[in-house]
Amino acid sequence: MKKALLTALIGMSALAGYAQNATYDNVTINSTFTKSGGAGSIFGWGEANNNTFDPRPNWRPDALTYMINHHTGLTLSAHSVYGGIRFYNQGYPSVYDPANGARLVMSITNNNVGIGTSSPTTALDVRGIISTPEIAFRNADGSDDSDPYRLRKVRSSANQNWLELQLNDDADESFRIYGNSCAGFGCGDYSQNLYHSFDALGNVYHRGNVGIGTATPDAKLAVNGTIHTREVRVDTQNFPDFVFKPSYSLPSLKEVKNYIDQKGHLPGMPSEAEAIKEGMNLGEMNKKLLQKVEELTLYLIEKDKQINRMSKRLTNLENKRSTSKK
Repeated sequence: MKKALLTALIGMSALAGYAQNATYDNVTINSTFTKSGGAGSIFGWGEANNNTFDPRPNWRPDALTYMINHHTGLTLSAHSVYGGIRFYNQGYPSVYDPANGARLVMSITNNNVGIGTSSPTTALDVRGIISTPEIAFRNADGSDDSDPYRLRKVRSSANQNWLELQLNDDADESFRIYGNSCAGFGCGDYSQNLYHSFDALGNVYHRGNVGIGTATPDAKLAVNGTIHTREVRVDTQNFPDFVFKPSYSLPSLKEVKNYIDQKGHLPGMPSEAEAIKEGMNLGEMNKKLLQKVEELTLYLIEKDKQINRMSKRLTNLENKRSTSKK
C-alpha cells in the first residue's frame, strides 16, 4: 500500500512539473529522490523521454557539455508572448543573473531572430558587430536573382585591402542612397530624394556639395588645394563678340585712361580688393578678358589706320620736298 501511494505521489508530482514547464532536480516525499544525471536521463519532466533530451551532464569544468541529440531532427517551440526561445551563456550560481556572468546570446520570437537582444524587430536583429567576408543582396520579391549584388572585403596582399561593391554589368544597374522618404521597394518613385548614386558604367551623381580638403563645401565642388587637370570646360552665354558689332560703343583711350586714373583698374574688371575677397569666376573672367582683347584689337586697328594715314601724308610731303629741290 505504501509503495502504491508513493508511486502515485511521484506521478502526480511529475505531471505538475510538466504542466508548469518546471525543472526538478530533487523530489522529497518522506525521502529524497535525486535525478541521476546519466546519459539517458531527462532534464526536467516531459513526454517521450527517450526522444526528447539527451543531456550529457557537466558536473565538472573539464567534463563534456550538454548535448541535444535527435536523429530525425529537433523542434523547439515556445510562445512569443512569453519571450519565445532564448539562448544564454549561463551564469553561476544564478543562471540568469548578469552579475554572475549570464548573457543573452540569441532569441527567436515573433518570427524574428535576435542576437544580443530579446526583442528583435526585424527578421535578423543584431546588437553588436557582424564579422563576415561577404554579403550577397538578393531580390526581396523572390524573383530570379542568379547574379546578386555583393559587398565584400578584398585583400590582394599584406596592407593592400579594400571594400568592394559588385554590381551587374547592365547599364541601368546602380548603387543609390536615398533620403528617408524612400520606403519599401519603390525607391525609383522618390527620385527627388536621391542623394547619391553611381552606376556600372562609372557615372556618379551627388545631390549636395562635394568638398576636397574642406569639410564645409560652399559649392557643388569645393577644393582647398591645387587642381591638376588636362582641360577645363566651362559653359557660357553672351560671348563678347558683341564688341565687333557696329552698335557697340567703344570707349576712347582717353576715357579709359581717366577711368584707370580714378579707379586703378580697367573698366568692367574687378578691383584687386574684390578679387581677393570674392574670388574669380573663371567663366565670367575669361569673357571679360576676351572683351578687353577684342577692344584692344579695335584700338590697334584704329591706330593702324592712323599710322597709314600719317605714313601717306609723310610720303606726300617727302615727294613734294624732293620735287621742289629740283
